[in-house]
Amino acid sequence: MAAASSSAFRASAVVIIAACVTAGCGGGGPSKTPPSQRDAAVIAASVADIVYQCQAAAAQYIATPDRKALKRDVDGLVSAAARLAADASFRPARGPRTTLRKQLGLAARNLRADCSPGQATRLDEAVK
Repeated sequence: MAAASSSAFRASAVVIIAACVTAGCGGGGPSKTPPSQRDAAVIAASVADIVYQCQAAAAQYIATPDRKALKRDVDGLVSAAARLAADASFRPARGPRTTLRKQLGLAARNLRADCSPGQATRLDEAVK
């Protein structure tokens, strides 16, 4: 009788462990949250500054982009990527719905175009 009980216990344990492996049983760290209104504003402002800096330099309206400003903006976006769900939809104050992943892609494309390829790589790695 004890052997049958022990065998049933082991079978139950295997089922529970398999469920944990496939569905997750916690311990994997906190899940990422969708962007708040403040997060959306910070993301939009950072991306807008990156696009402006890179496009203005490409059009020769400015001699070179402000490297400190680009780094600050990328730092903020990398931090957002570490905390926020990359595919959660949000709406900036003005504009259509978007995601953090799309905004990071837009910023990275502008940085990669002879503006600051190293910073573009940081953004690419932030959403892997």
